[in-house]
Amino acid sequence: MEVSNQTIIDIDRSIAGLDEVRNQHVQSQNEINLKLSKLNASVNGTILPRHRYEAICVEQNKLKSKKILVESAIAEIKRQIKNKQLLRQQVQLDLESNAPKPIGVKLKLVELRDKYMAFSSDNTRIASTRAMASRFSEELESLLKAISLQ
Repeated sequence: MEVSNQTIIDIDRSIAGLDEVRNQHVQSQNEINLKLSKLNASVNGTILPRHRYEAICVEQNKLKSKKILVESAIAEIKRQIKNKQLLRQQVQLDLESNAPKPIGVKLKLVELRDKYMAFSSDNTRIASTRAMASRFSEELESLLKAISLQ
């Protein structure tokens, strides 16, 4: 698979589309919850005729099954989003690992190391600045070693 920034953009668009669908399902779930709470409120604390009570129970059962379907759809979409995010991370890592190593930066670091090593060995300089230059050149050396190991 050719890894590029376009691939990452496509994955991001796909995630955004799934997020949009998930938001629609969440809105539907909220509407169902509202209807269920209204039905519960109409039943609680009142005595209703048997046919009215049974009609409300049937309506509640229909809404509960709809709610279960919507919740399972939301869970599936969340799973798809999670998979897409993992894919995006993998593509990002592949893209970064295939990126060309900047040789110019390594050269600059070598030049800086040499400059500060020369500065630290110059006896006409103040001792504290020579010590600081020596530590800095050591840090540059360790950074260059880390770059070489990659």
